[in-house]
Formats: sequence, structure tokens, C-alpha cells
Amino acid sequence: MTRASGAEEGGGRQPPTTGCGSVADLAAPDARHQDGEHMLNLGMRDALSIWSELEQAWHRTNGFGTDTAEIYAFRVAKASPSVALGDTGSRLGREAQIEYADEVARNLGALLALFVELRECRIEVDGKLFDPKVGVEPFTHRVHVKVTREDSRRRR
Repeated sequence: MTRASGAEEGGGRQPPTTGCGSVADLAAPDARHQDGEHMLNLGMRDALSIWSELEQAWHRTNGFGTDTAEIYAFRVAKASPSVALGDTGSRLGREAQIEYADEVARNLGALLALFVELRECRIEVDGKLFDPKVGVEPFTHRVHVKVTREDSRRRR
């Protein structure tokens, strides 16, 4: 008898790892990855679209503001129905709004941290210098992300 799945002999099949724990760790509701490698609940299409806008800003060709990209919250995380309908009058509506704003900030923060790591640049979010260790302040509408190239000679 061959062992195709590795489940025999009590070993069980182990989830793949990503270098920072298991896939199960990443799916945990309390996972807070801000290391530029993990974005929770951010689709590939949205991530690549936002990355493209950041690249355009880095090259000073962004259609919104040359070196500035305009990033809307709905592109960074999917809103719950109560958030989408603007329900902030109920306790559940307010809690949903807070959770949504936090998820938006985590996702955008992780994406910006990776961008800063891979490009020689500094980023300002709504006029405030972005620090990957601090992240992005929670938001529910939009932010302006300014990308400024850093001269590699000055960094050394």
C-alpha cells in the first residue's frame, strides 16, 4: 500500500507553511501581520491594482496627482452590509465600522510596507510619513498616498 496523502500512520497531512507560521495561523481572526508579506482579505486583483497606482506615483506618472495615488477603502477591504449601508446608529453598526476601518488599515499598511521595502522611497499617507512599524491609521473612505523616490546615494 502506498502513502499518497501522508495521512496514514497517524501522521496526518500538515498545512503548508509560509515562513511565518502555517496557513492556519494566517487565517486566525487575531492574526496581525504587518510585515509586508501577509495581507488579510485582500484579493489579488485589488492588490495588483493598488500596487500599479503606487508604481505610477513612484514614476511620477499617476493620473490622480503625479506622485500621489488616491486609494479608496473599498479597494483595500470588503465592507460588511452594515458598513456599506452606512449603519453607524446601532452598536453593531459602529462595531462593524471600526472593524472595517481596522482591516482597511492593516491591509493597506502591509501593502505599503512591502512597497517601501522593495522600492527606494518614502511614503506619506494623508500628509503623514508612513512608518511600516506603526502602519496606517484606520479609515473608511479614502487616503492620498504620496510616493517620493529616495536617492540611493543618500541612504548609504
